[in-house]
Amino acid sequence: MFRSCQELPTAILSSLFGDERPVGLSNVVFGCGRSGIHPCIKCPNCAFHHAPLRVTHMAMKMQLTFSMEATEAKAKVYDILKGFSTAMFVTIGPSGRPEARPMQVARVDDEDGDVWFFTGRGGTVADEVKEEAVVLLVFQNDTSAYLSLRGKARVIEDVARIREYWKEPYRVWFPGGPSDPQLALVGVKPIDAEYWDNRGTNKLEYMFEAAKAYFSGEKPDVGDADKHAKTNL
Repeated sequence: MFRSCQELPTAILSSLFGDERPVGLSNVVFGCGRSGIHPCIKCPNCAFHHAPLRVTHMAMKMQLTFSMEATEAKAKVYDILKGFSTAMFVTIGPSGRPEARPMQVARVDDEDGDVWFFTGRGGTVADEVKEEAVVLLVFQNDTSAYLSLRGKARVIEDVARIREYWKEPYRVWFPGGPSDPQLALVGVKPIDAEYWDNRGTNKLEYMFEAAKAYFSGEKPDVGDADKHAKTNL
């Protein structure tokens, strides 16, 4: 029996994880939060009733599971993203219709996952992004990987960054090179994404599920998060 609600953290964490307690969870405080889930445990020090430990255990496990799944999904998105060289860049046009065009990916930032493209300062993309910043990027790599990424775009006219991101093949679209005064960058900061990954062993597993579904008359089981998932970024 706990003498006070301050003793709950250590006992709960030990029962959940034993010696494998995750870093950063040692100071979690339960009780005295007056959560009102179901009053059945009374703290002798503060005189308030607290939620049952079983519910607290379950809630904590679920929170950690969701957090781990979200982290893995984000890592998956950025792993797939770095395998693409082009994207369909979808903006909202003046009439409110979605407008799409293929664009070369100039860079994907390692730290925050921002995706960068070159464009003209007075071009359609720059104008539409200034009117409506939320855009959609659609990626496809043959039939192995697909990625839909929604993000917030902004136009950057930073000469130093333009020179840093510049690659000579871009001269086909921008003959003036990195010193062209009309050249600009569009950076897209990811908001959320959805992916379908059939690369490597995932492709073999998908082919097996597809063949099994064909002969059984049922839909293939492709619900594994390693193959398909949605996530906030």
